Parts: sequence; C-alpha cells; structure tokens
Amino acid sequence: MRAIPLPDELVELLKEWQKTHGENQFVFGKENKAADPRTVQRRFAKLLQKVGINGGHFHTLRHSFATRLIQLGTELKTVSTLMGHSTIQTTMDFYVHSGMELMRAALEKLAASF
Repeated sequence: MRAIPLPDELVELLKEWQKTHGENQFVFGKENKAADPRTVQRRFAKLLQKVGINGGHFHTLRHSFATRLIQLGTELKTVSTLMGHSTIQTTMDFYVHSGMELMRAALEKLAASF
C-alpha cells in the first residue's frame, strides 16, 4: 500500500459518491469488500464496448496515466513514485509512450536551437 495525493475535485466527487453509497471503503466493491479484479475488468470491458472502444483493458489506464503525466511535463521521478515503481527505468520502459506530438515538439526544439 502507498499513499497517493488526490486532487481536491476528485476528493469532492468521492465524498458525493459516499453520500449515495454509504460508508463502504471501496469504490469497486460491496459491503466493505473489494471487488474481485476480474469483476472490475469485465465491467470495464462492457463500458468500453458500450462507448465503441475496442482493444482496451483496465490496465490500459495505467499506461495512459503515465504517458499523460509525461506529456504534461511531470518530472520522471514523480511519475515513477505515483506508479509505485522502484526505478524510473521501469516507468520509462513499460508505461511511457512517446506520441507524435512529443516527437514533433522535440524536433522543433532541436531545429530552433540552430
């Protein structure tokens, strides 16, 4: 287990959720028991299918989270810590994906340096 700071907006959303769902300590679960991971995966797959997204899975959210933080300029050690990795290299090797926008920006910076 690790502590992860939450944005104020998310804390407020969770408080609202708690008002309608009671004191359950789990967002995904019932009667103070965590949902089985396969149950969460199945529900997520149904949601993706409903909105027309193919090929995604719950773990994809981790990849998107890390990649988006990097795109926003978040320092690598912070991203690695939030992901629960022991090294920055793990984060870079498995979770950060360089998009076309980032590659274009890098090359434009290089070209502007001449």
